[in-house]
Amino acid sequence: MRDLPPYLLALHLSLPIWIAQLPLTAAHDKARLLELLLLVALPLLSRKPLRWPAPTWLLALLLAWSAAACAMSDQPTIALRECALLFGLAVMALTVSEWSSEQMLLLGRLMCWVGVLYGLVFGMTVAIAGYVEGQIYPFALVFGFDNPRHLAHTQTVLIPVAIGVAASTCSSRVQALGWAAAMLAIAVASFLCSRATLLSIGLSFASLALLMRRPAWRYLRWATTAAGVGASLGFGLLLLFGIDLVAQAGSTESGSARLELWRAALDDASQSLFGVGPMHFSRMQRGDAAHPHNAYLQVAAEFGWPAALALVFCVVWALISMARRLRQNAVGTHGVWGMALWTALIAISIDATLSGNLVMPQSQVWVFVTMGFALGWYRGTNHAPTTESATRWLWMRWLVVAPMAVLLMVSAWEYAQPLTHFIESKSRHFPNPEKVYPRFWRDGWL
Repeated sequence: MRDLPPYLLALHLSLPIWIAQLPLTAAHDKARLLELLLLVALPLLSRKPLRWPAPTWLLALLLAWSAAACAMSDQPTIALRECALLFGLAVMALTVSEWSSEQMLLLGRLMCWVGVLYGLVFGMTVAIAGYVEGQIYPFALVFGFDNPRHLAHTQTVLIPVAIGVAASTCSSRVQALGWAAAMLAIAVASFLCSRATLLSIGLSFASLALLMRRPAWRYLRWATTAAGVGASLGFGLLLLFGIDLVAQAGSTESGSARLELWRAALDDASQSLFGVGPMHFSRMQRGDAAHPHNAYLQVAAEFGWPAALALVFCVVWALISMARRLRQNAVGTHGVWGMALWTALIAISIDATLSGNLVMPQSQVWVFVTMGFALGWYRGTNHAPTTESATRWLWMRWLVVAPMAVLLMVSAWEYAQPLTHFIESKSRHFPNPEKVYPRFWRDGWL
């Protein structure tokens, strides 16, 4: 029973391998439903009380601001769904932070198994497609998702964590598992030319090297070999199929599209103090995207500039605090695991400026699990006695179960309805351009 939550999370993290075999809706919708199911089940399986890592008044302010943003939106009930989901993910991260180090390392190894299996399945698909058709169609290689880079955000998390698993153990089998998971993830990201992922990973490794210097070598030697082999494999396959790497790297089409989305987000942020409302960036047609591909600007657009500035402050403060603690605890397995988590947080923060890693259902779970890992590691390095009362937060776990259960039932009902009032992902067509259509969460429209 104690190890059931890590296995449950690992099963959910393995969605890309088996999600296409499930009946009913599109892959994205199934991922969202299963995410909600996870957020219902995980609190019920955990018995420890939660510890909120900030003053109580800050939680009250956060909830009050979110409620005001929902009330000011065009469709408050739709906005409340987004807030309920984010609250559920935060409770999941707090739940994971209370796990023992053995449970965290178990889930880390299971994440590596997921990465290896996905990399092997992806490689087999590439080989079969290349042999049968003589060419590769990246949009057909992601098992039902409508974007070949959709799963790259999970690789942004997996690569640093997998290297941490390899570097923090003396077992040759576990080392091989972690290295293989990181190498295959880098190979897949390179083959799909996931520039945001590769940039985030590269900058996060460089940041660790500058922060820790000599103590980081134990971690970085695994990182450099995995990156070298993985990138060579991924880019080598592209060259084998006649892809022009220079043209791929120099393409500005996605960059221009992002600039337009960022301008739209800035316009929305100027509408009011609370923005246009959670999940309301997509209330009007904006090309082929329903989120601005920048988490910070999305918060500004949907919650207002004060919320966005608070988010940036919290991210910077958390990274600096963990960096200080890491420099004080850089020795041994615990220190290497901390390096992996800090590197993952840096990569997530950078990736959030260029993508939707905090929007997609699959990557949301990976990101918030990693946040829970990092919070648990940080607390584990605090040897001073704490006066924090955990029992008063028992209600937080149970409070999230009810809205997640309602949200799950409502979403399942909506996904069973015909597409009469939702956006269709394949045609990107609005049935009625004059009506407000906040995203939630039909046919991969994000």
